[in-house]
Amino acid sequence: MNEILNKLYVLANMSFGIVAAILALLFLFLSVPKSEVLSNYRTCRKYMVTAYFLMAVFSELESFMRNNLVSGGIDISLLFTLMNSSFQALLLPIALITLINTDYLKRRLIRIELLIVSSFTILMLATSLCKTSVLMPKIVFFSFIVYYLFQIGRGFWWIRSLRYLSETRMNNFFLGQESKHLLWVRKTSYLLFLLGIVSLLLEVFPYAIFTVVFMFSYASFYTFFAIKYINYVYVFNLVVPVCAKEKNIHTANSISFGDLEKEVDKWVESKRFTTSGITLTDLAIELKTNRTYLSLYVNTHKGANFNAWINYLRMNEAQCLINQRPFLSIVVISDLVGYTDSSSFGKQFVKYTGYTPLAWRKLNTIAEKPMMPKEEYVWGKQCC
Repeated sequence: MNEILNKLYVLANMSFGIVAAILALLFLFLSVPKSEVLSNYRTCRKYMVTAYFLMAVFSELESFMRNNLVSGGIDISLLFTLMNSSFQALLLPIALITLINTDYLKRRLIRIELLIVSSFTILMLATSLCKTSVLMPKIVFFSFIVYYLFQIGRGFWWIRSLRYLSETRMNNFFLGQESKHLLWVRKTSYLLFLLGIVSLLLEVFPYAIFTVVFMFSYASFYTFFAIKYINYVYVFNLVVPVCAKEKNIHTANSISFGDLEKEVDKWVESKRFTTSGITLTDLAIELKTNRTYLSLYVNTHKGANFNAWINYLRMNEAQCLINQRPFLSIVVISDLVGYTDSSSFGKQFVKYTGYTPLAWRKLNTIAEKPMMPKEEYVWGKQCC
């Protein structure tokens, strides 16, 4: 039974090695417009090419060298698996983070990490193939496992940072569901973490049935990852404003917070927050300031991010319309306050009031109560 499982594993691993090589070539020759907004995407592609090429090489080496013991009684295929896992634990999280923020990880740090992994790889091969010592290969092997464990832990920390980058920054910029475009990045990060843990366990407990199941899961995940990455170029232009970094927070031409507050009050009174699809950049241009300075103002003076503040104003306006114009349908009210999707409007209404729009209409009360439970929120004037 184990022999059959081993043959199945080798066949699947060799097949995936070929697929990984094809995907690496596809990334390498993928046509990407030479636009500045796609610079993050092109940088990420370099890491993806390297990761998939190494994956292909190590997969083939592991398949050909399986069940061959070296010094210390270690299966050399386990060495190749560990080398591959370590490189992936470094390169793929970097690729994911690069899609969102190229400044998060410095190139010097990346070079040092690559040097450490490469040094472990060379040292492990040298001690394993040179049959002068039995103890040294084991020491290097388990030291490499300890370092790989560190990589997994650090990767989990990067995943937490990704959640901030993909959700908090998006919510401080957009009003709609644009953050969902980056949801796959976070999900992929969690899957990477899970695969890293399982790979580590299989290094210590290499049972045949589990390695076969893991191999098919591993191959499916990396194929899915490649497809998502290739398709990501089509939505990258939607999220790139969040990834871009403004150089100046407060320039000489920026208005003071006091003057900005007056302009914001005028903007609220004119109900331009009901404009569909408005973003932080749109409002910053309209108020003749930059988005970072405006975001700082909203966060400090309104006590919330841009998304929450605009949604509050819209919900307040929706309450007024529901109470004062009972002849209007909920769909029409949704459109009037700036939502293109009535279901999103309904979810936001429940979130801010605790009632569905229809239930609120049945109550037939004037919405004078605060929409948020915390008293420290300063949202702006009543809209109606």
